Amino acid sequence: MEKYTKILKRFGLSDYEIVIYLSLLKHGPRHITDIARDTGYHRPLIYKTLRTLRERGYITPVPGSGKQKLYHVTDPQWLKREIEEFTKQGEHIIDELSTLFYKKKDQPNLELKEWVEEIRAIHSDLVHSLKKWDVYYRYSSSFRNYTDRSKYVPDDYFRLQKEKELQRFVITSEEMKPYRTGNPLREVVAIPEGFDIFNDNITKLIYGDKVAIIDYNSLSGWIIESARFAEYEKKIFLMLYKLLKKSGQ
Repeated sequence: MEKYTKILKRFGLSDYEIVIYLSLLKHGPRHITDIARDTGYHRPLIYKTLRTLRERGYITPVPGSGKQKLYHVTDPQWLKREIEEFTKQGEHIIDELSTLFYKKKDQPNLELKEWVEEIRAIHSDLVHSLKKWDVYYRYSSSFRNYTDRSKYVPDDYFRLQKEKELQRFVITSEEMKPYRTGNPLREVVAIPEGFDIFNDNITKLIYGDKVAIIDYNSLSGWIIESARFAEYEKKIFLMLYKLLKKSGQ
């Protein structure tokens, strides 16, 4: 009977319902008195359990059995129809759940960062999350008289960059390009001045599965965590980087 118990539990039957159902299945039509003797259950519990089993279609009263009703099990073949209906409904629900799951999974996670400490946290996330010899990409639209940036990076920022030998590709302004060169782990190209002075004082970082944007004027930043979005931004960066490098910038 154990294998039947496991299956019936999967259909949501309680232990009491299973015992009474299997007892009727084994002995055939029974009165309340018989069920009480077969199972050892008290009458109030049996009445309650029979009612729920009837409502769910597992048992029915024997027609014409008189005042003291006889109960018997409904032909178990009806469960096949229940299983088929449940499967159809289940497939539909699973499709809906899958849609919600993948929609949420694919949805970028956005974090707003404000003030100096939070901007330091962005730079900290970059150097701590990347592994040795990883690569990241940076747009740096700053200008020469920009505010001292050292206060916006954690104390271990430059040390970790060096220890992990993080390679970075940088797109910056013509004015700032000389200040960005000279590091073998940093490749720098510039936006031509004739195209744009590129001094908005905004930085964009593309690293791992994240894209971070920092606005130094408003002291605010955002981290967008999404592998798909980061890959998209990386493609755009590399396309622009290669065009600028090819033009000698």
